[in-house]
Amino acid sequence: MTFFDDVLRGANGRMGLDAWDPFKQDSEIKSLTATFKAAPRKSVAMELQRVWQTGWKNDEVDAGVPAEKTSTKLKINHGDCTTTWGFASDKFSMSGNGVLYNADGYSSNLTGGLESKPAKGEWKVTGEANLKTPDLSGAKLAVNAGFEHKLDGSSTLVKPKFNVELQEEISVGVGAEHDTKDLKKGLFHCVYQPKGSGKYWMRADMMKKLFSAGCDNTLNDTTRHSFEAVYMMEEKAEGLQGQPVVVRGGVEYDLSDATSLEAAGKWGKDVEFEQTVSHQCDKNWSVSATQSFDSGLIGTKQGAYSIGFGVTYKL
Repeated sequence: MTFFDDVLRGANGRMGLDAWDPFKQDSEIKSLTATFKAAPRKSVAMELQRVWQTGWKNDEVDAGVPAEKTSTKLKINHGDCTTTWGFASDKFSMSGNGVLYNADGYSSNLTGGLESKPAKGEWKVTGEANLKTPDLSGAKLAVNAGFEHKLDGSSTLVKPKFNVELQEEISVGVGAEHDTKDLKKGLFHCVYQPKGSGKYWMRADMMKKLFSAGCDNTLNDTTRHSFEAVYMMEEKAEGLQGQPVVVRGGVEYDLSDATSLEAAGKWGKDVEFEQTVSHQCDKNWSVSATQSFDSGLIGTKQGAYSIGFGVTYKL
């Protein structure tokens, strides 16, 4: 049984897509990322990262984006509870996840979190309870009930999500975000997953008026593909060749035991493409290079092409 956000998580990741914000674009261009990872015990994991980047806004360098960003994350498994502590140059966060119930085929967890951005004077508290059921006459149910509240009282979001799995092959789900006054986001999906034959889906973004259909397939042990066609129902929506259509896709290739390639692209009004090549040098060191292109930025100060590098040491 799978929660709503997890049903198409792999395909979304391959296509570089945030299903809740499908037209989101990163304003930070990362030139170098250095990461250190360690797991001194089975119950403890830690990660430290430093990013050299440039922020862009309205075709000008965004002074509000730090040129260097640092972050650390510590995750501790206490048994029935796991806590995560985050420290970054722009925010601090903590969260805990614990088991509420796990018996008779039912399982339920509770998660709570707190985030602070001192420079902006912002505080945010989050929480979520989830439930998975056993087989109920051929159907299984996964439910998430979450919320997000800014402590200055400026906003509260309620985030319910439901996914029903039928005969282990069909998933039907709906997710929403509501600010207690109006519906802000609403997603629906229907996914067919025949055993050993990938995933095929139809889904809709009800607030942005998007309807899409796609597929996700593992061709062999080294090749995975995801593709989707999106129809935009907004009036005067402009996409591929002036039509209200966007096509996107993503691929993952294991080029060798040590080298992999990930690439994602989107064809609409503009053409966007990004690829990352990663190489495992030895059991500790790995390196990567990421290239991106956006035809919508041709002729701008930012430029249509960028490249960044990454290095990771895992102890």
